[in-house]
Amino acid sequence: MEYQTDFYSLLKRDKDISFFFLGAVIFLIGILLSDLIPPTRVQLIEAVALIPFLFYGFKLTGARIENPYFKSMFTLFMISNAVIILRIDKLNYINIKDSLFSDFRFWPYLIPFAALFVTKSFFFGKIFSWIYWLGLAFFILSIVLWKTYPQKTGMAEQAIWTFSSGSGFILLTWVYHNAKKKIVAVAAILLALYISTMLARRNIMLTNINFIVFGFLCFLLFVKGQSTKKLLSIYGFFIIIMAGMYFFQQQKKTSFKLITSRVKDDSREYVFNQYFTSMEDYMWFGKGLDGTYYCPLVTDDIDIDAVEYRDLIECGYLQVILKGGYLNLALFLAIMVPAVFLGLFQSRNVFSKACGFIILLWLIDMGPYGLPTLSLRYILVWICVGVCYNKNIRLYGEDEIKKLIHRGPKAAATLHPITQQ
Repeated sequence: MEYQTDFYSLLKRDKDISFFFLGAVIFLIGILLSDLIPPTRVQLIEAVALIPFLFYGFKLTGARIENPYFKSMFTLFMISNAVIILRIDKLNYINIKDSLFSDFRFWPYLIPFAALFVTKSFFFGKIFSWIYWLGLAFFILSIVLWKTYPQKTGMAEQAIWTFSSGSGFILLTWVYHNAKKKIVAVAAILLALYISTMLARRNIMLTNINFIVFGFLCFLLFVKGQSTKKLLSIYGFFIIIMAGMYFFQQQKKTSFKLITSRVKDDSREYVFNQYFTSMEDYMWFGKGLDGTYYCPLVTDDIDIDAVEYRDLIECGYLQVILKGGYLNLALFLAIMVPAVFLGLFQSRNVFSKACGFIILLWLIDMGPYGLPTLSLRYILVWICVGVCYNKNIRLYGEDEIKKLIHRGPKAAATLHPITQQ
């Protein structure tokens, strides 16, 4: 039976996606500006941003979960997240405000609903448009803030996560994009890699190197045909590696002197030891939304209060355990690991396989860092989870995927569903 999606509902959904991402970007820009403007103004920006973020995010979560396993695991996981939120230590104005205006305290437990944005007729082109424009914005912002980055490394990190991390998705879905998007994506990732190397941010370096390596592997392993282009790409890839190594050697005493001196530093052993000592009786169920661990940090600045209890640990897996214990982590992995398998090995198109890689790379990043936060990358991870559990999208042919990405709502409205088996 022929299936016809309503054209105007697709146009409406396209608008909803734009406003949702606009709210998320404005919120993250507020965090980016927190080192430059007073906190009250930052919170005003974030408060305004939360209006479209929540309103249009709620409108987009209308998808019905058809996969029974995903439905069960997702329900249990969100119940576990709700318990974490309810285990808030202090239910007062200040604590609630701090939770709402932080990117890592409250919002990571709602971001998984982004997996429900995916439907049989989802229009992905708008997502890639946002990634493209954010990549361009990254260059402009970096020019403006270039002299500020070395003194405010947190701002540099936030700029990379907000504006360039989505470009990795374009590298992984290389075959679907025009030259303009490809050039911007490659340039944004290379600039992010340069900045993170210059500032010795090893976790961001790993992320961007993985985007380049896995983007190349995705093209090499999963794109059918194009033998000549693949051979040329292998040759070009090794040239780029050699050029990168040469550039690093030339700059290791100037631009890259910081990473050269820190490459073997272990700055986390003390923190990890303190974490496990403090968490000894809480590993199974965590400490809830306001969970902390005892870890006194010494500072030479007499005007800054000494930190004794921390609510962040530089490891995504340990952060999940801190708040929700082994139970929450097990449910998280019970969703993520099968999604990777479905995306990589139970799909007919490169797009679904790229979504599997996005999730896999997130699981890798959670080792050295990879904190669940309100970020475009974490939102993208959960959208990819929705793709990998959607059998219709996984079994689309390449021509049908191109309709979703390139040809607008009119073409997307002609797509036919694939019978669930």
